[in-house]
Amino acid sequence: RREFEGAAQFLKDVWEFTPRTKTWRSRAALPRCVMAGTGIAIGHSHIFVLGGADGSLFFKADDLKDAHPGFPKEALTYHTITDTWTSAGTMPANHVTTTALKWGSRIIIPSGEVRPRVRSPKIWSIAPESTRKGFGAVNYTILIAYLLLMIGIGFYFNRKNKNTDDYFRGGSQIPWWAAGCSIFATMLSSLTFTGLPSKAFAQDWVYAMGNMMIPVVAILAVYIALPLYRKLDVTSAYEYLENRFSRGVRLFGSASFTLFHIFRMSVVMSLTGLALAVATPLTPAESVVLMGALSILYCTLGGIEAVIWTDTIQTIVLMGGALLAIYFMTAGADGGFLGATQMAMDANKFRFLNTHWDMTSTQIALWVIIFGGIGQNVSSYTADQAVVQRYMTTSSSKLAARSIWTNALMSVVATVLFFGIGTALFAFYQSNPQKLDPTITTDQIFPLFIAMEMPVGVAGLIVAGIFSAAQSTVSTSMNSTATTLVTDFMRPLKICQDEKGYLKAAKRTTFFIGTLGTLLGLVFVNPEIKSLFDTFIKIIGLFMGVLGGLFLLGFLTRKANSAGAMTGAILGTVFMFYLWKYTSVNGYLYTSCGITACFVSGYLTSLLTSKDSD
Repeated sequence: RREFEGAAQFLKDVWEFTPRTKTWRSRAALPRCVMAGTGIAIGHSHIFVLGGADGSLFFKADDLKDAHPGFPKEALTYHTITDTWTSAGTMPANHVTTTALKWGSRIIIPSGEVRPRVRSPKIWSIAPESTRKGFGAVNYTILIAYLLLMIGIGFYFNRKNKNTDDYFRGGSQIPWWAAGCSIFATMLSSLTFTGLPSKAFAQDWVYAMGNMMIPVVAILAVYIALPLYRKLDVTSAYEYLENRFSRGVRLFGSASFTLFHIFRMSVVMSLTGLALAVATPLTPAESVVLMGALSILYCTLGGIEAVIWTDTIQTIVLMGGALLAIYFMTAGADGGFLGATQMAMDANKFRFLNTHWDMTSTQIALWVIIFGGIGQNVSSYTADQAVVQRYMTTSSSKLAARSIWTNALMSVVATVLFFGIGTALFAFYQSNPQKLDPTITTDQIFPLFIAMEMPVGVAGLIVAGIFSAAQSTVSTSMNSTATTLVTDFMRPLKICQDEKGYLKAAKRTTFFIGTLGTLLGLVFVNPEIKSLFDTFIKIIGLFMGVLGGLFLLGFLTRKANSAGAMTGAILGTVFMFYLWKYTSVNGYLYTSCGITACFVSGYLTSLLTSKDSD
């Protein structure tokens, strides 16, 4: 409290201190004064304020003595992202001049004053409660119908696969627009569907600039990578590495890709399972098993055609679900769409650049986004079998180029949509802070809205969208890793006697990879992960950075040789391990750092070991 013009004022001010910058800033004031109360962090973005006197009986305490009724029993909760306060319910008793501490999932409040100068020996144990409602028969019907459709597509295309060219490349007869949708769905995983909105909800639009690098990288893919792959008529992208360098480099690239996609499958399924636990009655483990089993079924049966056509359907579901979500979010915000826009502008939620030069800052800089975004997309669109495989499914280079440009355009539209969802979520929950759930992670904010606010039927459609996004990624990883294992390892060793044998081997390999990825997904379920998006970006960088460097070494130089490429691969891998283990470099830079380390060390080694010059 403070004295002002002879009268006591009981303060409700709130201030936030940032240790990194050593600065203070004012935040939303408390609904009432809280004297001698205690606070404790809950979840990723909530603070519970427990106990505390409001000052209403401050000057009467001596007169009331034992007749003092005690302190207000209402607990308060503060949400750090929307900067809002709301009631967290009432407690049996409200203590002051004590503390609160975590014990597992519960909060312990030891002793404290129940009235002025009267301490209690009691210890209180409390736990925040989550609010959930049933998924409902209509939502279940929509979700099950979608999943059955995916299985039906797998059975349909199972009859059309006569050889490995059909199974891995669709006989090069896929329409360009379907191939473009498949590239888009492959790159836009369920982590994008839930991770990008959570980024925009918690921060701003700075990360959107990374996806805007896709059209820039599309130029490299269309005019350099695509002609080379089509000229060589490859089934595996890593055939190029043998053609350009050596068989050893090809095997390194193929093995790196395979390991990456096995981990990618498991991470996508586990993190998606965690997100869906809020929107459905399924546990994370049950979601992982369901996603894995269905993907294994239709992907093993139908091959690349089943994957591409399910990807196309999934693209429609994803984009339609995103548009519906934005509509309902803005409709529920104060002032509708215009009000939501104004709230976001007032909170600087549309900011898309930071101009500092600190590569370790949590407030990611524009140069980090551009440099990192280019690196990630270069690796994806030139060195990732999952994408390159789509280049070979159309009947000509011209149509393949159209599919790349289709994906680039759709990626820009999707970026605006999914960051728009995050911004709309911010406006909705700033208008309705009482609807937030302190037990969830920030990455579960979109699934929370789906579960609690979306109309019956629409919720089922959007949950199907999240499932579809995960399955498009998982099924693609299964098929593309089977492609590399059969093409790069089995065929050179002549493991099978004829084409029919290799087709059976491809299906068995798909099944095995899918099963392994699903089992690892169960192992990796971890609710303590702070950001799905950040975790996924790091994994991409650790595996794909060096691989992208190898391909650029081949595409952009003439002097690079096999010794240089292998040296670059090894030194780049060592450097990435050091970067991950011993530095605080932002994970968004990992891929670009891997590309640079591999390219520079590989090229310098090539110059030193070259026997002739161009």
